[in-house]
Amino acid sequence: MDFNQTKFDRDCSQIGEFSQSILTTEFRFSPTITIIIYITYLLPFCFGVFGNISVCLIFFQQRKLRSITNTFLMNLCLNDLIVLCVSIPMTLSNALLKHWIFGSFLCKIVHFTPTVTALVSTFTVAVIAVERWFFIVNKQKFDRRCTIITLILLWLVSIIIALPEFISRQLEEFVPHAVLRQMMGNNTSFNHKMYSNNNTNLFMNYDMIKSPCKMKKIYYCVVKPGIRNRIFSYIVITVQYLVPFLFVSISCYSISRFLKRRMIRMRSYQNQKRFIQDTSKSTKKKSLDIPDETEQEATSLDDISSAAITNNNKSNYLLHCFRQTFQQREQLNYHQNSLNFVEQQHMLKYQSHTKRRFHRSRKLLIYVAALFTISWLPLTIVQIYSEHNEETLYKRYGPNFVYGYLLIPCYLISSLSAWINPIIYNYINRSFRREFYSLYSCCFKGSSTTSRKESTSIILKRQQTGRAHNGEVNTTLSTRLTLKQNTHGVNFADQTVVMMHKQT
Repeated sequence: MDFNQTKFDRDCSQIGEFSQSILTTEFRFSPTITIIIYITYLLPFCFGVFGNISVCLIFFQQRKLRSITNTFLMNLCLNDLIVLCVSIPMTLSNALLKHWIFGSFLCKIVHFTPTVTALVSTFTVAVIAVERWFFIVNKQKFDRRCTIITLILLWLVSIIIALPEFISRQLEEFVPHAVLRQMMGNNTSFNHKMYSNNNTNLFMNYDMIKSPCKMKKIYYCVVKPGIRNRIFSYIVITVQYLVPFLFVSISCYSISRFLKRRMIRMRSYQNQKRFIQDTSKSTKKKSLDIPDETEQEATSLDDISSAAITNNNKSNYLLHCFRQTFQQREQLNYHQNSLNFVEQQHMLKYQSHTKRRFHRSRKLLIYVAALFTISWLPLTIVQIYSEHNEETLYKRYGPNFVYGYLLIPCYLISSLSAWINPIIYNYINRSFRREFYSLYSCCFKGSSTTSRKESTSIILKRQQTGRAHNGEVNTTLSTRLTLKQNTHGVNFADQTVVMMHKQT
């Protein structure tokens, strides 16, 4: 029998007895299993929505947390909210229902949004890695305009890459088997062909026979198989996994190498300064160790000069100027050494601070990228399996196996990154954790007080170190100014002494 040219002699009114038996919403599993699946998804959904909304509130309330890295993390939070509120519920409903009931537009949107959100997460992690590299290695910050442009381009590129998924998805109408049997008049040969092992493609057989009754049609949201669809899925998979891995690994390697080189330079600079200071001290000691004969000669000359100078009242003033200038020079040398020591300590603290910031950002990048990779890996494997084994979906019990044992658990695992990301932000970033405790101070009384004490102690320590450093700098500057003021007097005193010696 040629199914394309089949003509039905029966009218729609003759199959009216099946209109009440065919349900518009028919679940794939029993009601108890369906309720258990929805409850299993409800717990991570509530937890993830609560965590991501809390991060958004903290970001918008506190201006001090609106840094460039936190702006990109905010983009990740909004993306995770889209995943939790739009992608997961609709994909779960698609997996639990036997056929599509939401229309053609939602058929395209439901399969389009997971691809977009996955690509946005991938590109956001890559952009955070690039921003950290620019900030630490090149000492260049992303400004506000550059950040906004980067976010817009990030979403646009993700949408453009996911557009083939939106275009290729379409609704296909098929006829239920109960209606087919009534229309075919319980034809046994048709039933044998429909469920034979050689012809397992049920959907293709349904597509050959179009129902004359609009009330008796069911719809499936499908993609026509072909080489183009496979190429697109492989491109998305490679971009999804290769881009964050490459960017995170390259940026972390280059930043760690740069910091190691910088620390080596700082240590060599400190060793050179210590060597110069030791050599200067040793030369001073050698110059002070004068023989006894020269000392006696110097003392005799000093006695003669002092006897000559005591005759004049101005000589006392000149000696006083000499002593004052020598004392000031000694004080200046002491303050310069102390200032160099303070600068060295300040540079070491700065180096340790940048190193700690790099370790925190590296932890954040590695955790987010690893969580994203682990959570999306099972779903990607199942999609590749279904791409190469399309006949399993068209077998009689194939869809129940694919959706029940493969796709529904993979959807749950893919939502892990959406509701664990806020925990990572609070674990790594102290400021987020402190503001989270203060936001929900009614629930975390003890932790909020301890976090406030820690923050106040950190602020006091920073103020004390800053004041000490500023005080030492001010003292050295004041000594330099006094020395500059007194240098003119010293030169004048030297000239007068020379003139007096010439006169004597």
